[in-house]
Amino acid sequence: MEGDTRWVINLGNSICGVSLLVLPYCFSQCGVLLGGLLLVSAALMTLWSTQLLVDCIYEKKSISCEGIAFALYGRYGKLLLEVSCALFMVGTCSAFFVIIADLAPVVFAWVASIPPDLPYLRILILFSLGVSVIFPLSLLRQLDSLSTLSTASIGFYAWLTIQLIVYALQKVGTTEISLWKSAGILHTVPIYAMSLSCHL
Repeated sequence: MEGDTRWVINLGNSICGVSLLVLPYCFSQCGVLLGGLLLVSAALMTLWSTQLLVDCIYEKKSISCEGIAFALYGRYGKLLLEVSCALFMVGTCSAFFVIIADLAPVVFAWVASIPPDLPYLRILILFSLGVSVIFPLSLLRQLDSLSTLSTASIGFYAWLTIQLIVYALQKVGTTEISLWKSAGILHTVPIYAMSLSCHL
């Protein structure tokens, strides 16, 4: 891939990240109206915070978040931002590891025709993915080298989205649709907030 295409694909993968694939779960937990309200609220907060970043870039003539934090709050502001970003990334990685740990053993057991409750299957899959996939990817110096992987991810998202639409269309009229379920807010607000956080 040449030129700006790599950056566009990586940004597209960040925007259409795996968190957006969890939104059907959020809607099932909150209902259609409350889920839509939370999604629009998260989108508006993302738009507002992105606009704040752009305004700060123009005002302070800095193109990095660290530079903006340093210009506005000094070295302690920059340190606070760096610690916050590190904790955000660790939390994101931990959340995705939990998702993989919950889903991968079932999929692997189905593909390999083995029982999914084998002892240490979950740990073996997590260790294998961590050592063979995540660790080498974390050592890359340039993020534009991930464009091929990002292209494959976007293709997977498109395929999964089509599968979800086909499955949902088969269930139309056979399942009850809930409009408002406030009991699911605590479980889903972090997902809504993270699903649109490509600018972080």
